[in-house]
Amino acid sequence: MNSGENRQVGPASESPPIQVTGEISASQSIDAATREAFLELLEANYLSVVRAVVRDGASRSDAEDAAQHAFAQGWREVRRNRWHRIENPSAWLKRVAINHHRGQDRRTLPVDQVPDAPMTSPGPDELAAQTQAVLAALARLDDETRTVIGLDMDGFSSAQIARELGVGEQRVRDVRKKGRRKLKALLGLDQEGGDR
Repeated sequence: MNSGENRQVGPASESPPIQVTGEISASQSIDAATREAFLELLEANYLSVVRAVVRDGASRSDAEDAAQHAFAQGWREVRRNRWHRIENPSAWLKRVAINHHRGQDRRTLPVDQVPDAPMTSPGPDELAAQTQAVLAALARLDDETRTVIGLDMDGFSSAQIARELGVGEQRVRDVRKKGRRKLKALLGLDQEGGDR
């Protein structure tokens, strides 16, 4: 197969879909069920990974690049026969994507500015003004707080977030509380009542 065909993931291909040196040899092929399971994981989690990276301050296209990188890293883990060690694949993919985005340092917009109109390049076209304000406020949080708030928004428990970040649950609760207060202040909601 040519390199263009090798990149196609699916049970119909005979050779491993992503060509990366130093992993499983040609004699140790990955079975179709494993490939299919990984494709299902990709389909089920792609949009939530992109959303997590957008919440971290990325443009839609940068978030998609980071998500693609995370899934490629996941596939490498499958090829290295280490994927089964990952306890929470969804959180792992988000963490890898966010770390990739932060490492790229390719933010094109200042963190305190978000355009009033959708960008002409592919972007979060359907975002409402309220969502844009929340994204701008999230971008002004420090990395740890933004990660905790983002994972919390995705429905992860304090225990799951603590495990993924390698910190205690109390630290997660403290960071979440601090982050919510700061978001309220940034969004001008702190004068509307008490903290929940």
